[in-house]
Amino acid sequence: MAARPDVHIGIRELSLQGFSPAERQRFAQALSEALAQQAAARQDWAAWSVQEPHPLLTLQVRAGGTAEDSARLLARELFACLAPKHAERGHG
Repeated sequence: MAARPDVHIGIRELSLQGFSPAERQRFAQALSEALAQQAAARQDWAAWSVQEPHPLLTLQVRAGGTAEDSARLLARELFACLAPKHAERGHG
């Protein structure tokens, strides 16, 4: 079984407007966990490469959403932006 590669995601700036200090801390913890889960779920690492993604659009927190919900949404959106774009599905 091949070892999974180390994954490094550099976030230069993250603005959490309207979050309390406790919510910011919960968000940061949940984001770290969600990114690790997203990375662990990937099977196609050979197709990934070092990339400089475009800035993400502002993510809106859903009414009633928690800091953790927002962190999971950000992790999904980030991996979607970084995912390799295959010209032909099923090959790779």
